[in-house]
Amino acid sequence: MRSLSRNPSKLQNLLDTINYMFSVIGISETSLKKISHAVDIDGYTSLHSYRTSQTGGGVGIYMTLDRNFKTRFDLTSVDQK
Repeated sequence: MRSLSRNPSKLQNLLDTINYMFSVIGISETSLKKISHAVDIDGYTSLHSYRTSQTGGGVGIYMTLDRNFKTRFDLTSVDQK
């Protein structure tokens, strides 16, 4: 799948087909320009990092709602605050 922003239902459809709830899902090359609820997945919370100065790129991570996590801004090269 290329461009999560253009294909938001493809990831959900894939997960439905697999019929398995992964604890964590990492996505690269999301091509998101801003956070969009169109890429939400039922049962998961998500964090995304996207490019503001050019198109393409970007990463996202989905975690099941029962996962505790802390965003580490000190480990990112993009200011996400």
